[in-house]
Amino acid sequence: MTRSWLFVPGDDERKIARAWTSGADALIFDWEASVAVSPKADARRVSANALAAAPTSQRSCRIRFNALDDPHHKDDLAGLPVARIAGIVLPKACGTEALRAIDPKLRLRTACRRRARNAARGRDRHRKRALGTRAH
Repeated sequence: MTRSWLFVPGDDERKIARAWTSGADALIFDWEASVAVSPKADARRVSANALAAAPTSQRSCRIRFNALDDPHHKDDLAGLPVARIAGIVLPKACGTEALRAIDPKLRLRTACRRRARNAARGRDRHRKRALGTRAH
């Protein structure tokens, strides 16, 4: 059960590091309201790096990205570390229309990540089989 959600500026490495030990049930890396316009790209990079380095026990993380009508929205969507987050927080949702607009984009990103991950696993399995065959 998620009882507490802690919003953390996605561009602030120090605050993200402190958030891991906060005891919050979920961390929300904020790319929207808590990040000024100029460091938006930094927020995507810093958040992705923090998630990649996080212990697996810290995987209840979400990203709040910029609204659908914001000029940074497309870059936010392209930069979502889909495989490392539990979900998204869509700001300023305007009802089901906003959810319908974002759903196909997220499905496509998720499917691409899954295919890449499965391809990498297939290469690893193939490599292990090849090594195993030579070893016998």
